[in-house]
Amino acid sequence: MKQESINALWSIGLTWDELSTLAVCLALDLMDYLVPFMMTPVYGDLLDLIGMVFAFMYFNSIGTIMILELIPGFDILPLSTITWITWYINTGKVNKKRSREQLENWR
Repeated sequence: MKQESINALWSIGLTWDELSTLAVCLALDLMDYLVPFMMTPVYGDLLDLIGMVFAFMYFNSIGTIMILELIPGFDILPLSTITWITWYINTGKVNKKRSREQLENWR
């Protein structure tokens, strides 16, 4: 049974690293929505700062999307997940470009 779950993960095309960062981003966004006291200014801002630090450390320059969390009203958007999706698409493009360059160098 475990073998099937691991194969399902590879068929999706996600690595463990990508899946773990997606889980953290989804958890940050879900905490924003499901935990009522996280909507208060002090606790919610603390969670937003933790999310921003994580995004800057892991996603580098793409993590600047998380600065929108500081603007009132943008808290309703799942910005952590949007940051992860942007990072995932960007790394896919970078990896394709890198593999093309390696293929051209090999020829």
